[in-house]
Amino acid sequence: MGNFQSSLPKEDRDATLIKEESLYKGFERSYLKNPDKIAIITPKGQYTYCECYQKAVKIGSYIIGKKIVGILMDKGMLQIASILAAAMVSTTYVPIDINNPKERIKTIIEQASVELILTTQA
Repeated sequence: MGNFQSSLPKEDRDATLIKEESLYKGFERSYLKNPDKIAIITPKGQYTYCECYQKAVKIGSYIIGKKIVGILMDKGMLQIASILAAAMVSTTYVPIDINNPKERIKTIIEQASVELILTTQA
């Protein structure tokens, strides 16, 4: 088996390894250092770390105290903010593919004992 490090492009070999930390802690560190920099780019727009953080805090206020929440939404800023919110308030989340058939979604929700579903669907 070859040396993994030497197979990487030079810019990746010279990159500084980040310390092990949670997804939320890494996001929070970036938010505190660069609140006005772009954090997320989607087909619907660009969002700064500050905008994402504010949305995550708002969502977090709705899910705090829940053991398991389902995230049933299209990929995008709200989905990412929901994941960050769950991490922020130490809630387990279950990502549910919005393109699944309704019966599959229902089964996932039941088997995972989801208490609350975050969705953009009516």
